[in-house]
Amino acid sequence: MVIGMYFFDIKCIFKNFFKIPCPSCGITRAWICVLNFNIEKAFEFNPVFWMAPILFILILFEGKIIIKKWVNTTLYVCVVIVFLAYWIYRIN
Repeated sequence: MVIGMYFFDIKCIFKNFFKIPCPSCGITRAWICVLNFNIEKAFEFNPVFWMAPILFILILFEGKIIIKKWVNTTLYVCVVIVFLAYWIYRIN
């Protein structure tokens, strides 16, 4: 879906509807910059882009990497808090 939105130049649905950027706005562009070895520009688009793979791995391997459920839950909560904190910072 994200790749289709990128190639067809479809803008963020959240931003179009609410007129503010979503918590993950800029992550796709940031990863494109990383793939082009432009880390500095990636952090300009969204400095928490590096947390997306962590969240993906946590979801994909639920309970298989870290067996203790409270550690998984703590990691989820930390990732969400960081995304939301950056989002609140960006919209102010």
